[in-house]
Parts: sequence; C-alpha cells; structure tokens
Amino acid sequence: MLFLLILTAAQPAYAQKYNYRKAIAPASFALVSGAAYGFHETSVHHPDRIPAGWNSNFWDNRISWRNKYYHNDPANGAKYLGSTTFLAWTTDSKHLFGTVHRVTMFGSGVSAGIVYNRGEKRKWWHYAVDAAITYAAFTVGFHSIYSLAF
Repeated sequence: MLFLLILTAAQPAYAQKYNYRKAIAPASFALVSGAAYGFHETSVHHPDRIPAGWNSNFWDNRISWRNKYYHNDPANGAKYLGSTTFLAWTTDSKHLFGTVHRVTMFGSGVSAGIVYNRGEKRKWWHYAVDAAITYAAFTVGFHSIYSLAF
C-alpha cells in the first residue's frame, strides 16, 4: 500500500488525482463488518474470552444455540416463528454478528459501486487503492475486536 501511495505522489500535476473522500462510505461499512466478524469469531471459537459479566446465554456459542428453541430444548421446536430460520439472527451473538457482518460487507460493495461508478474514467491504480483502503478498514475492525478487545 505504501508503494501505491508513493506512486500516486509521484504522478505529474496533469495526472488524475485520487479522491480519498470517495472511500469513506465503503471503508466505514467494511470497518463495521470486520468488527462484527470479530465478535462472531470470538463467540464461536473463543467463548472463554467473553467477560464474565456478559450474558453467556447470548454470547457463548456452546450454549446460546439453544436460544432458538422453546424452553431451550430442540425437542420442543422453535421458540417463535422464524427463530430457527429467517429470525435466527435475533437469538444469539453468533447469528446476530454473522448477519451484521454480511449485511455491512454487502453495504460496502454497494456503496463502492455507487460512489465509484459515476461514468468517470479512472486510472487502474485508483481501484487498487480503493481495494486496499477497504481491506485495511475491514482488518482494523476485525483485529480491534478479535485480537485486541478480548
């Protein structure tokens, strides 16, 4: 990425300049997506890292999966309409943050398409910088939760 920034700085004055403000919306969505994925992965793979004061019935994937069922027993069937299918994201942290991750990643792509596709011709390296900024934002979001927060 440093190479791309140096490359952009070395462009002649008449060259097309990169507009960093266009990367704000896609990178913001990617940052939130990364953080949500960090929560998801922590609850799935490292529930022991969850602080003791947090509700383990929601955060600990080893037991929270039962929240979808009436009296937390799969033999009793769904707790409410959609709790085992389209509303599973309302039952525990794994499903909630998995859904937030996917929705905001989709939002990042859609906002990038809206912001960057306005019929203007852009240099090839603009796309590379867009991808690098968005990926960096996702990575910062993920590691700020998964690696640092817990």
